Amino acid sequence: MAHKSKRLRRDRYETLRQGDVECSLDRHCVWPDCTCPKRASTEASPDQGAIDAPEVPDAPPTAPKLKRRRRPKGWSPLSDWVLVRTKTRQENWAAQNCRQQDMETFLPRYMEPGSGVPRALFPGYLFVRPLDRWRKLRSTYGVIDIVSRGDQPEYVPKAVMTALRRNADKQGIVTLPKQRKPEMGEAVEIKIGAWQGFKGLYDGLDDQGRIQVLLSMFGRNVVLKFKRQSSIQVVNA
Repeated sequence: MAHKSKRLRRDRYETLRQGDVECSLDRHCVWPDCTCPKRASTEASPDQGAIDAPEVPDAPPTAPKLKRRRRPKGWSPLSDWVLVRTKTRQENWAAQNCRQQDMETFLPRYMEPGSGVPRALFPGYLFVRPLDRWRKLRSTYGVIDIVSRGDQPEYVPKAVMTALRRNADKQGIVTLPKQRKPEMGEAVEIKIGAWQGFKGLYDGLDDQGRIQVLLSMFGRNVVLKFKRQSSIQVVNA
């Protein structure tokens, strides 16, 4: 009887050992009442029940994924417009010569206050759309060179061209915001002539209606006079 019980215990051990840990008690294992630390650490006894799984903290809520708009095939942030340097005060002549070669041009201008004469918004520069004929620009009358990066022209960003053309009329005249008239003693900056970039104080108008700007130089005050309001600009604090 004892021999039969020993054989059943050995057969049960061999059956349980498959896929299980190797018990240090070998054939003297009395599982499920075995005290082997290896078996106790991997599987709980029936009397102990299932081991509770550790609590996992809730994951923080994630923002909803927004559907990204796909750019059309071949889209680029750059336009097919280039910027060329022209001879001094010959922007219109350079633009006319470019148009004669079937190139689209854009010359943004503004109306000079007081005189009513259109002036180039960027003196000495012209926007040209040459497509694949940009090499001809260097030999165009009135054009000095192309604004380039290395051997290739530097194309103007689309956002810049869109903003410029949206604020211009059919003749390319851009409406500039009206400048506030300075008050007596307010700081202003000179925008034209040899004194360009100098800052002084607005000193009102003289008897002939010319603008007076008071500059402090070499320990004494110098009064400069200008005909147009556009010659000075109020310095923002």
